[in-house]
Amino acid sequence: IQLQPHPRARDRVVAITDFIEGSVIFGQYALATALLSTEKGRRCDACTRLASDKPLRRCSGCAEYYYCDEHCQRYHWQRNHKRICKLYSSFSASLGSLPEHGRMDAVLLSHLLAQMTPDDLATESSPVQTLLSLLPSSQEENPAPPVCYVPRFVPSILVQTLFDRFQNNNFAMHSHLSTFGHGIFPLASRLFNHSCVPNAAARYILRPREPVKMEVVALRPITAGEEICIPYVDPALLETRQQIFKLSYGFECRCTSCQFLSRISKNQLPSEASPDSSELEAGLRESSGVDEGSITRLRTSILQDTIPSHLHPAFKEAFISSLSKKFTDAAHDGPYDVAQKAGAALLALYLMIYPDNYPQVGMHLLELAKVVWNDIVKNGEDRVKRRTARNYATAARGVLSVFGEEGDEGGPLSELALLENLL
Repeated sequence: IQLQPHPRARDRVVAITDFIEGSVIFGQYALATALLSTEKGRRCDACTRLASDKPLRRCSGCAEYYYCDEHCQRYHWQRNHKRICKLYSSFSASLGSLPEHGRMDAVLLSHLLAQMTPDDLATESSPVQTLLSLLPSSQEENPAPPVCYVPRFVPSILVQTLFDRFQNNNFAMHSHLSTFGHGIFPLASRLFNHSCVPNAAARYILRPREPVKMEVVALRPITAGEEICIPYVDPALLETRQQIFKLSYGFECRCTSCQFLSRISKNQLPSEASPDSSELEAGLRESSGVDEGSITRLRTSILQDTIPSHLHPAFKEAFISSLSKKFTDAAHDGPYDVAQKAGAALLALYLMIYPDNYPQVGMHLLELAKVVWNDIVKNGEDRVKRRTARNYATAARGVLSVFGEEGDEGGPLSELALLENLL
């Protein structure tokens, strides 16, 4: 890959060779990480993996950090914890009034400062210098949060400078697509621009006694000379994404997806997605060839602008949320016919919103296959049900195999293998 000038953004990264789908384009270890408060005590603070069959070891100094074993604890002690251990309990108590994102910023910034050395500032190629080279946040007058520890060689103005860079350049780290913490990956921030129809996506590799590793994976074939983009936010945030881009990143997205949404928004859609949601759901299933597990094509693409106007009311976050809830509520205990119809309509909508081989599509296909299997187990099987479940499982494997394994052990590909054996 190669960094080149961009007409609107600062730069762009392009492929200088062809990549096949599933190729790892880029990899980088996290400069610093912090777990969500809901994950503290469930995950190792060093490698961020979930606790296995053995309970995590609790730090006897601060009693607020947890580790897989003595090796992870020793690694994390040297990395940053020895500088904040005695200070952390009082620091943590002082964050009580901050919202979750404020606490996350404070802890992440504290971890970064605690592991910095003078060489980080003196060496031009260091990850810290790469972080300092990033564009600052577009939010004005946003003071840095309180921190647990500041090295003597770091002036207070540098603390603010670091915060200005990383608050819009840290990544939500996920395992099986569920966020468990945030991490700073300076080179990834420097290289990859955003697109709502990206050709690549980030996954996170968790190994003992190592920082989290980000890998950027090609979602489809990428030809030499093509820009490589990743999503900064979930592309399903159809109505709020532009506001996020402007407030957090200081740009307006002009990708094909955003242009499509801008055009249909001029029709002044009512606050409700449709006066008859059942008709809209049926239209979604029929239009994309997704009905009763018969997947005739896996895309009705915004890129091709082939979406009929009677489906435009579906492109509202409220409709997606209500349809997702309808599917989730019926997925485990039924009614399974309701779950299958809502799930198929949601799949059709996902295929219009997300690009090829986007992992959320694969996860939803897997959930649909599991719904049909639950129906077989509870209500008996027939050839149609089994064929439907197999169709969904086959399509799920096609998508999830491109994205590959990420995060903790026993992810969706393992679930899928088990289900395929049952079918």
